[in-house]
Amino acid sequence: MPFPRLMIMHSSTAIYNLTVDARHLGACLAVEVRRDLLRPLPRFTKRVIDLVIVCLGLPVVALIIFLLGILVRLESPGPIFYGHRRIGRDHAIFRTWKIRTMQVNGDELLRKALAQDDALREEWLRHHKLRRDPRITRVGTF
Repeated sequence: MPFPRLMIMHSSTAIYNLTVDARHLGACLAVEVRRDLLRPLPRFTKRVIDLVIVCLGLPVVALIIFLLGILVRLESPGPIFYGHRRIGRDHAIFRTWKIRTMQVNGDELLRKALAQDDALREEWLRHHKLRRDPRITRVGTF
């Protein structure tokens, strides 16, 4: 019994549904994959759309960061942001900034908590992580 429709699936993630077209190539059927962002006009258009979205979202994100900064400062003295080195593309090291979620004296608080609580110390030795970490601020818990 012939099938009225046939779908050929490909496992490659490089083939996207909006950029794939079926083409006749002589007596064969071919699948053409367009890579539109390699052309200047679509790449420029995408860049403009990205910048417009960022400019529209920046006030909202800035307000959220400002409010979180106030909450961090009210709860715990010290800097609002925490800088951390990361390894990026091509093994380049860069510094990323995050809103601080732990107390400034976190190492001291952890040491005291582990010295006082055997169960907490056992959890720390087993996982190097605590479900109720005394270093984390309320903003960090949120």
